[in-house]
Amino acid sequence: MNKQTQWIFSLKDKLSPGLEGLKTQMDGVDQSFGKLDKAASRFKLNQLEAMDAMTGQFPMLQQGLALMTNPYVAGAAAVAALGAVLYKSVDAAAEFNNQFLELRNLNTDKSQAELERLKDSVLNA
Repeated sequence: MNKQTQWIFSLKDKLSPGLEGLKTQMDGVDQSFGKLDKAASRFKLNQLEAMDAMTGQFPMLQQGLALMTNPYVAGAAAVAALGAVLYKSVDAAAEFNNQFLELRNLNTDKSQAELERLKDSVLNA
């Protein structure tokens, strides 16, 4: 046997115990992931059963859940929410202008620039 072959066999003899230990550890990790997968599957099944039970008791819930997954309904809900926010914003601006008009009428002796500064100070306050 030549030196190269002896060196390969020697290296194999030295690495074999470490590789066997690594294989044992990897088997343990594989078993742990298998247990985790089973637990996740049981959790998913329990959640689906609970959801089925709730939709059985509340028929409208099933329709609501079906509507939530519909992209058109989600888009319409977003547009409605945006409309509500805009309505509130415009309403708040109109209320501010109405209140500031009363303040402006109390300060008829002020110039336009002074009234603008007053308005800015009220807005920043």
